[in-house]
Amino acid sequence: MNLFAFSGLATGLTSLALGIFVLFMRPQCALNRVWFYFTGSVALWGFGSLWIALAQDHDSALWAWRLAFAFAVVWIPILFYHFVTLFCGLPGRGVLKANYVIGLVFAACLSTSWFFSDVRYVFESFYYARPGSVVFHVFFLWWTWLVSYAHYKVWGEYQTASGAKQKQYQYFFVAFTLAFGTGSLDYLPMFGIDVYPYGNFGIILYPIIMTYAIVKYGTMDIQIALERSLAHLLLLIGSAIPAYAIALIGQRMAFGSINLTYSLVLLVLVLLLVLTALHMKSAVQATVARTLFKPRYEMYDVLTNFANAIIGTLDLHAVTDGIVSMLARTLEAKTVSLYLLNGQKVSYVCVSSYGSLQDVGESIKANAPLPLQLVKTKRALLRHDVDATHSSSLAPALLRALDEIHADICLPIISKGRLLGFCSVGERPRKYSDEDVDFLETLSHKQFATAIHYGMLNEELKHAHRAMERTQRLRSLDIMAAGFAHEIRNPLTSIKTFLQLVPDHRDDTEFIQGFSQIACDDVLRIERLIKEILDYARVQNPQFKEEDVNDIVSHCVCFLEIRANQKGIAIRTDLGTDLPRVMLDRQQIKQVVLNLCLNGIDAMVGKNGVLNVTTRQICGPEIKSIQVEVTDTGCGIGPNDLEHIFDPFFTTKHESDEREGTGLGLTISNQIVQDHHGSIRVASVLGKGTAFLIQLPIMQPSSASQNPPLQSVGDPSLSSDYS
Repeated sequence: MNLFAFSGLATGLTSLALGIFVLFMRPQCALNRVWFYFTGSVALWGFGSLWIALAQDHDSALWAWRLAFAFAVVWIPILFYHFVTLFCGLPGRGVLKANYVIGLVFAACLSTSWFFSDVRYVFESFYYARPGSVVFHVFFLWWTWLVSYAHYKVWGEYQTASGAKQKQYQYFFVAFTLAFGTGSLDYLPMFGIDVYPYGNFGIILYPIIMTYAIVKYGTMDIQIALERSLAHLLLLIGSAIPAYAIALIGQRMAFGSINLTYSLVLLVLVLLLVLTALHMKSAVQATVARTLFKPRYEMYDVLTNFANAIIGTLDLHAVTDGIVSMLARTLEAKTVSLYLLNGQKVSYVCVSSYGSLQDVGESIKANAPLPLQLVKTKRALLRHDVDATHSSSLAPALLRALDEIHADICLPIISKGRLLGFCSVGERPRKYSDEDVDFLETLSHKQFATAIHYGMLNEELKHAHRAMERTQRLRSLDIMAAGFAHEIRNPLTSIKTFLQLVPDHRDDTEFIQGFSQIACDDVLRIERLIKEILDYARVQNPQFKEEDVNDIVSHCVCFLEIRANQKGIAIRTDLGTDLPRVMLDRQQIKQVVLNLCLNGIDAMVGKNGVLNVTTRQICGPEIKSIQVEVTDTGCGIGPNDLEHIFDPFFTTKHESDEREGTGLGLTISNQIVQDHHGSIRVASVLGKGTAFLIQLPIMQPSSASQNPPLQSVGDPSLSSDYS
């Protein structure tokens, strides 16, 4: 085998291997498919040049040249340009189509003497093609121009790119400049310049460089599958050359001669069969499992589908209960318990159990032998493995711990290196195989850990939200205190008067009875006011009851009148008559109305403005609702601020001397209204005022979507500094 033949073999194998590797990663992606076609055309040229180098006579060499050009060389620049347009996201489908048509014309001419008229024996080794008519020279100019034009496009994208994308273009440009630059030297002997076509070896460089770029910089976005597939690729490349040598030696030993072409074809077919087998491995394994091991396959399938489904569930209790019940059902276990790390991170608490004598709420200290062993090994702990794999001093403690929670196997749930919890599974009809243990470990480390991690984060978010809500309520209590003092002054005055007059009218039965009733009514009024204050300050889960919206608004206005009068601001109400009662949480809606009214008052400080609070019934096409409108005549909100007023921690009250805002008030208010399946709309004009409209459905639908806040800039019928 001469050097030209060897370079062709190496080019064919490396290009074909890289093309198949990229295609198998994402066969549905057009970029990967075109890359495969391009590398396939280069591989065909490599195998064609091998055929050319080994051709024994004039006629077979001529046909080898013609077929290699017709099926490979003609299409290399076209497919390269096609790949460049996709890789760089360039337009130019018309140019691409035109070049495909030109390629078809040249391919058709290759069967005639217009392209290659003859071959000549060169380098005392093989036959080289001779150009025919002017058709070949036109082809050469077109081939050179299209390759250069594609490189020019890549260079332009490289100049404007940055970061990892620029690195991708850099490796791309270097790889193909080397490949085309050295490969083009193969044309020289055709023009009578007898320089040995060592340039064929340069073509081998582009698969190596591109593979490195794919691995390091994620070219063509297939890096996710590299860990599994790169080993297959390297194994194929590493075994192809020695396998071919063995085939040649075997032929000589068996038949006394070597047929290089037959050996090459056989090697390529074997490699293709191996690649196909690797690609079909998962499907074959699944088919065998479904057919011969159906119970185990169904168990794995059910657990896998369930585990993938719970990842999207944010309710921690639903996740833990689902994991326990699913494990108990699919594994046919007598007992299953799930323990999670508590908030203080000092113990693992049983949060869900099935068929267990353990009560939910019982705990195991974090520094106990069982949790420490799970943290150390990060592997499932099986009862029958304890004696064999642990020291004599540790084994009794672990066995006692497993006995206490009735566990045959204990699965650690680990996220980011931290033991979030563990799941204990009791006896089952069959023993746990190594495959079962590996599968359950994978579920607990990945899907279970992810779902529980997100559930814990959601619980922390809920706690933080309740803390913010409590903080926001407490910030409003100072305002309500003034109104509360005003409201209880009158009943306290009447009670004090009654107590002062009683000694002088102890014998006046009519006086005692009349004033006693008045005093009792005033005490009840004070009790109601105190209850309103305490209920408002206390953060608790929403209590939905039928409530009168007008009554809620009236109480809010009553508490705010003193502050408004001190600021020279008038509060006017226009409460709709005969409004139906609405299912809502009284204290939460009161918080929303108070916050909007306080924002309106703060926006009108120093302007002697008017705060209007209106309620009305709205009859929409699908649902009836109650609308609460809070309008001020303050400074208004700018268009740039309007779209951010519901964002957490966005506030303009730091510009006010009256009350610095936290930026949480409107965020919490919007969330409360959404939790009631309602919506908040706001409209504002700078210098004229702002209006907020709260819309609450009278009959809440069973599956109402949570509406985002709607914003508009227009009439000032719709507060300014928003917290």
